[in-house]
Formats: sequence, C-alpha cells, structure tokens
Amino acid sequence: MRKCLKQRLNDRAVENFLSLYEKHKEHLDAHFVSEICTGEMQKIDARVWELLLCEYFTEQKLDFISPDHGPDFKIQSITGKTIWVEAICPNIQLSKDEKVINYLRRSEEQSEFVEVPEENLDLVITSAMKEKNDKFIKYIKEAVVGEGDIMLIA
Repeated sequence: MRKCLKQRLNDRAVENFLSLYEKHKEHLDAHFVSEICTGEMQKIDARVWELLLCEYFTEQKLDFISPDHGPDFKIQSITGKTIWVEAICPNIQLSKDEKVINYLRRSEEQSEFVEVPEENLDLVITSAMKEKNDKFIKYIKEAVVGEGDIMLIA
C-alpha cells in the first residue's frame, strides 16, 4: 500500500496515513486497500476521511465496525440503537461565477485551493446527500440495515 500512496502523496502524508491505518485496520472493510491502490485521488480522499472517522470513533470510545457490504460504519449506541454512518467526500466541478468560496480541490496532478461558486457547492452537497440517502433506502430493502436504524452522513 505504501507504494500506491507514494504515487499520489508526499512522504509525510504517507507516513501519517499508514500510522492511522495500522491503528485502525481492524475497523476497515475488506476493500480498503484495493481502493487506495486504484491511485484515484477521490478514492484516497474518501479513505483518509474514513480513517479520520475511525480515529474520532475510537477517541469517543464508540463500539463500531466497518462491514464489507452496506454503509461505511455501524455503531452500537449505549441505548441499543444501531447507527449507520456513510462517509462521503463530494467532488467539486468548477464553473466561472461571481460568488465563490475557497475549496481544496485535488486533481490527478496536484492539490490546490480554488474558487468554487457557492451555488455549485450547494448542488454538490445536495447531490451527495441524495446519493447516500438512496443507498440507505436500498440497504433497507436488502435488509442490510433495519427500518428503525439511524443513518448519519458524514
């Protein structure tokens, strides 16, 4: 995995990633490494986000797993409720407009701060939320998650 990461990240980022990976690998799904080795920055970003969520869940002493099928994480709350977490890193598509915000964009070649039109950001976030909600409904129909379970999009 180190070789895959070195193609896209600097040495410090690789070491930080691998340190978090070693700490949390028992909480990660079976296709975590293969996703990293695609070399696609969006997939690497998504996996970094999952590692950061693992770190947070561990710090909060939550009982969680990452199943191979279904939402990214399953947390058992102290009240007995099941909480499913879908991690997402929306991809920003740019167009020129007058109202913009700064956003860190990753491309295949580099990472850079760019200006993103506010209305585009709203659409990207709304689309990402809809995508995850549709997946959650599918998981309910497949009986992967229960109808009374809680969904959290992070």
